[in-house]
Amino acid sequence: MAIAKKYNSNTKINIFIISSLGNMMERYKLKETKSIYEYFLSKIYEKGVSVYASLFFTELKNFINYQNKWDYIMSVKDMKPSKIAESSFETIIQSKKNEIPEEYKVTVINHYLKKSENSNSESGKSYYLDLANEFK
Repeated sequence: MAIAKKYNSNTKINIFIISSLGNMMERYKLKETKSIYEYFLSKIYEKGVSVYASLFFTELKNFINYQNKWDYIMSVKDMKPSKIAESSFETIIQSKKNEIPEEYKVTVINHYLKKSENSNSESGKSYYLDLANEFK
């Protein structure tokens, strides 16, 4: 956390820190602290870093108390780089599919329908249509 504070505006270093902390919590059960949560929270909308924070932020224990959690989750798909953002969004949706409020399901369905339309293969089209149908 000291490195994160010292290099707060360095995008590359922050991406590495987010990735390191997230993976250590995921793989090695590093305990989430208030400072780790607040660090991730400070990066969720930061240009160049936000999509990397999205890979882990929704799995933090304190995320349950985040007031705008569904607005945030819906914003993930529009972050850059797009490929990482869409993958992160889809992972989050699958992990929380039983918790999605009704008013957000249309956004999820439309996302998967668009992915189906843009797919280059029949199996891809079918896969995304099946995902869209899960939320109808």
